[in-house]
Amino acid sequence: MSSTTTLAPLTPADCDLRDFPFMLLDVKRLRDSDMALTESPEACWAAVLLWCSAWHQVPAGSLPDDDRVLANLAGYGRVVREWRKHKAGALHGWVKCSDGRLYHKTVAEKANTAWESKLQQRWKTECARIKKHNERNKTAYPLPQYEEWLAAGRPMGHPIASDSPEPKTDVPSDNQDCPDAVPSDMASKGEREGEGYLNTNTNTQPAAAIDQPAREPQPGDAPDGGVGVVSISPIAADDADDDLGNIPPCSTTPKSQMASAVCLALKAEGMASTNPSHPDLRVLLDAGATVDSFVQAARDMRERGNLPSNAFAYVIGTVKGQMQRAAAMASAAVAGAGAGSKSPKTTTKFSEKRYVGGML
Repeated sequence: MSSTTTLAPLTPADCDLRDFPFMLLDVKRLRDSDMALTESPEACWAAVLLWCSAWHQVPAGSLPDDDRVLANLAGYGRVVREWRKHKAGALHGWVKCSDGRLYHKTVAEKANTAWESKLQQRWKTECARIKKHNERNKTAYPLPQYEEWLAAGRPMGHPIASDSPEPKTDVPSDNQDCPDAVPSDMASKGEREGEGYLNTNTNTQPAAAIDQPAREPQPGDAPDGGVGVVSISPIAADDADDDLGNIPPCSTTPKSQMASAVCLALKAEGMASTNPSHPDLRVLLDAGATVDSFVQAARDMRERGNLPSNAFAYVIGTVKGQMQRAAAMASAAVAGAGAGSKSPKTTTKFSEKRYVGGML
């Protein structure tokens, strides 16, 4: 391992591949490497385990420079002394960079390739969302170029804004500026990593209402002199499923919108693939599950660091188990209270004669 500390990190600081369960392995490159030729089998095995661990570190392709952590990641647990016997061989090809972490050139190369593909996919998904919005509302909001999207902080699912928000009536149905390999219905179906959005909003205003400005509620707008509902702009109504802040409380929100809200919240937590039509999700929402319960389950899963292959199903199962345990505890409490009221304790009256006779 090289001790160079002036070298810049080999992967971006926010390079996160924890939702990538697979890492590309260059078979010939590994087979013919100097490590395979010169290091012991024990050290080589520890090296492979460290590569796998680095793949799911943040930034990807790096490791902390701590023997206690490295010993655990390399399969030695708390036996740091045994790890140090094979440390030099296991860290073959690793260098220490200016951020204090260890980087492997080959693993970092693969991580950068995977990270770039992930960003490209997110950009295409965002362009497809804007394109579909234009098709639905006859608007002409521009699609961001890839470099512009990166410079803007890689926004995903934000409310659409433009310097010229006036609706257009001559927008073609097929926008030629949309990135290649992005179908017009991609925003509903998603692609590969499940970055698409499912629009279940049924409150979109008709085309005739687009030119009507929002106005203040009047007392006569609602029955019995109440206050009517304030009209909202077509973009805000159309993109309600893209902004969690626009979702009304659970008691008045259709279950389809609640399912979409759960999926959007999980995506915000970094979950790549979700399914708002999952039958167990609908059942849990009907039973009173909240968006926060799913978000907390996802955060607990991420903090444990052992991400399952199907994170969405894992979160669904976690919330389901929590609700089942809560229901069981409530039933047990009710049953205990009922039993206490039905069978009160009886006391035996003291008898001096029985006591003297040895009965007590």
